[in-house]
Amino acid sequence: MVFDKTKAMRNAERFLAQGKIRLAINEYKQVVENDQRDLITLNLLGDLYAKVSENSLAVKCYMAVAEHYEKQGFDQKAIAVYNKIARIQPNSLTVTERLAELYRSKGAYAEAKSHYLMLAETYQAKGRIAEALAIWKRIALLDVNNTEVYRSIGEAYLKEGQNSEAADAFAEAGLRFAKKGMHEEALTAFHRALEIDPLAQKALLGCIDESLALGRPADVIRRLENLVERHPSNREIIHLLIDCYLLTGDSVKAEQAIIKLVEREPANYPKFLDLARQYIDRGEMDGAARVLSMASEHLLAGGQAAEFSELVRKILAREPENLEAVRLLVSFVTWQKDEAQLKDALRKLALLGRKYGSIDDERFALSQLVLLLPQEKSLSDRLRQINDEGSYEHFELVTSSPFDQRFYKNGSSKTTTNGDLARAAGSGSATIVADSFVQAAEA
Repeated sequence: MVFDKTKAMRNAERFLAQGKIRLAINEYKQVVENDQRDLITLNLLGDLYAKVSENSLAVKCYMAVAEHYEKQGFDQKAIAVYNKIARIQPNSLTVTERLAELYRSKGAYAEAKSHYLMLAETYQAKGRIAEALAIWKRIALLDVNNTEVYRSIGEAYLKEGQNSEAADAFAEAGLRFAKKGMHEEALTAFHRALEIDPLAQKALLGCIDESLALGRPADVIRRLENLVERHPSNREIIHLLIDCYLLTGDSVKAEQAIIKLVEREPANYPKFLDLARQYIDRGEMDGAARVLSMASEHLLAGGQAAEFSELVRKILAREPENLEAVRLLVSFVTWQKDEAQLKDALRKLALLGRKYGSIDDERFALSQLVLLLPQEKSLSDRLRQINDEGSYEHFELVTSSPFDQRFYKNGSSKTTTNGDLARAAGSGSATIVADSFVQAAEA
């Protein structure tokens, strides 16, 4: 027998008009059994089941309708039906998650967030930490301004025994607090991360920034110093400590830390540049010249000659008679093979050496000037005078500066002595030292 849908619909409507709901339900059941595409009737059937408190049957009808709408991309219609189910089964995790996803899909982030929160808290209460964690992450992505969500993520990770991830989550919470200018809350979150993982780089960086913002640098410096004591080979922590010293203007401790670092790993010498700049900014030219001298050989060989030269010239612009800076200038122009500038720099070194009573500097400068300017008898006369007064005959010209060592170590087994220089100057010949200079310049 062929089913008459029109007749069944009329009967159902008549029964509804008479208040005979169960009879109407029977008619609508026949309609949806014979026409599964009639979602309107299926939704109406769900309403009638709900009216007579047959909730499980109502939910079954609603789920079929909601899932169909969702598959077809009718998000708003699906939301309306899922909300009907939520009123009947408010603790349904499936429905809560579907609503959260649908609200997110249509850009209703406030509604999505409220459903995700309900879901995450329910999972957490049930001890289903992995599922809760997945939902907390969705909330974090959904609301970039949420400052609390990463604390929840951190706690979830801790319960799962994933300490590294927990520390990272608390650090991320700190970054979000910091972004909103909530410095105390940010610092608390960073400290929480460091309780879990004392070496967490993101948390340490955040802790430094927030401690400085709050005017409490001593706390984070003390923390870093303790870490360096426990992990003396950890380059990253040492770098952070040095940066803190520099940021707080503690040049003395910065210099001590950099020296130790470079002694262990010479490749870290560029840190001396940062320190030199700070010394110059503070007007401490002796300090700037001192640290540049420690790094000069590395800087020239490592492709940072321009920065080295710039800083040396800044020192001399403010203190033209800074002896160490003039030594560095001589080193630079020799490396640069600029004979004209070398002559000028050596003259300065000779004058300052004589003025400050630094005989070694004056004697070194004169020995090179005799080589470069053999026609200037006054230079050789002064050199001879120094040699005679100091009994420097046969005394090797070797000093502690990298420049001097590079200048005299010319690959020959013969060492140029001051006696050679004196004899060359006295005879008007600079052959011996000239050979030495040529070989050094070519090296």
